[in-house]
Amino acid sequence: ALGLKTDDGRVPVTWSDA
Repeated sequence: ALGLKTDDGRVPVTWSDA
């Protein structure tokens, strides 16, 4: 899940693949 949202797909936040 690499993109402008959490690995869950919640609030758009810059997160890395975790």
